[in-house]
Amino acid sequence: VPGNGGLTIQAGTNGSASLRLKNDATDWDVNCQTTDNFAIYNHTTGGSRLSITPAGYVTTPQQPGFQFWNNGSDFAISAGGKVTCFYAGDHNIGSHFDSSNQRFTAPVSGYYLFGGHLRIGAPGKIRVARFQIYLNGSRLRDLMSVGGTNDYDGSTGYDHPGASGTAVQYLSTGDYVEMYVDSELSSSNTVYIQGGSTNNRKSYWFGHLIS
Repeated sequence: VPGNGGLTIQAGTNGSASLRLKNDATDWDVNCQTTDNFAIYNHTTGGSRLSITPAGYVTTPQQPGFQFWNNGSDFAISAGGKVTCFYAGDHNIGSHFDSSNQRFTAPVSGYYLFGGHLRIGAPGKIRVARFQIYLNGSRLRDLMSVGGTNDYDGSTGYDHPGASGTAVQYLSTGDYVEMYVDSELSSSNTVYIQGGSTNNRKSYWFGHLIS
């Protein structure tokens, strides 16, 4: 106990010092590691929950988030349809994105960042295609859009406009979000969200808790 009234826990022979906090459900380890990182661990279930380096870099390995992409064939969608082609996951921290129903469900209230990129197959001309976030089954906001693309060479193949965008949205615990194409879609009433391969991921979207 230093003279200023604080509490000091001296590192042991292994070079780290820790303090365990207990409640009825979980034990937490507050740890100053041999690498001089400060970390908080869930002693009950294992795994780091927060780490701070001496330089002040903060990581939260269990922060909820996902990124999924279309690893199948080109996905045809008409006006007002739900986008259901994201089955390959780059990551799905906490498993809060359900690829079976293409929903992300918020595990905790907070601000979430959503975004992505779609490479669209447009048969002929396209006036506008708006891709939107739906919250709990109701339309909320545009996430990305593309418009004014013409059939530049008059061929029967697709033109390939791209749409990218991001948005921040507050979600309460249990809220869920999905992606839809707006009823304003105009391109023979059909566009295609193109598929890709592992080293050529053309269409994807993501969401992460940021605060």
